[in-house]
Amino acid sequence: MQKSIVEARTRLIEQHDPAALSDLYKLAKTGIVDAQTALGYAYDNGIAPAKINPKLAGQFWQAAARQGDAIAMHNLGVLYWQGRGVPRNQPLAETLFNLAGSRGIGRSKAILGQLAEARHDYATAMTHYRDCLPIRFLPNAKTRYSLLLMRTGDMTSPNNREEVYTQLRAAADRWDIDAQYTLARLHAEGVVIRQSLPDAVFWLEVLRRNPAAKKYWSSLDDFVQAYKIGETDIQTGKEMARMWLGDDPKIIPAVDYTRSILERESIF
Repeated sequence: MQKSIVEARTRLIEQHDPAALSDLYKLAKTGIVDAQTALGYAYDNGIAPAKINPKLAGQFWQAAARQGDAIAMHNLGVLYWQGRGVPRNQPLAETLFNLAGSRGIGRSKAILGQLAEARHDYATAMTHYRDCLPIRFLPNAKTRYSLLLMRTGDMTSPNNREEVYTQLRAAADRWDIDAQYTLARLHAEGVVIRQSLPDAVFWLEVLRRNPAAKKYWSSLDDFVQAYKIGETDIQTGKEMARMWLGDDPKIIPAVDYTRSILERESIF
């Protein structure tokens, strides 16, 4: 049975095979959770021949969530969070994210951190972000954790300063734009981490190559002027960036927390 579900999913997602959609429908009607979750994903994302229909996606995910499927719980939470296909209901969305997060869905924990942070419940946000730290594909959770640690923690503590740098660097290496910009700023100011204008320029140059960093591009030259970075430091930083980036850097796209997922992702 599991093999038939995987084959049908693959034919639908990769080949857009109309027969695969029909096969998944038949499996979903018998209560097969994986088929219900896959159909929800297809209708939420408009994977041909399915057309975008968040209401129908929500119905499939609701059926799977009732059977305890964590991915369906997360995806249904996204719909209630956004009010797509269902009435907007943030308390219900948070309940679903909590259930999914307790079953190993890291994206749910990251969203819970964002929601707690938005209502200034920083202790709860830190708890959720901390749970995300081992998950490599959620670098922005590391960044948010670091920024909150700087806001609420004792920055005279060497351990806290080291923790901030470690998590920001891990996030920046995974191409999180906010981590990259924060490292540039901290290096320029000598706050939390040692002052190093070449290192500040290094991260500015990395941002220039990061297609997700458009919101920062127009301000990068102003950054250099604001911190009065001299030509020697600029050239040193640019050379550091050139050596690190190479000719064709592998830029890891940011995770979009507002989109549904099809399956669990490895923490590695």
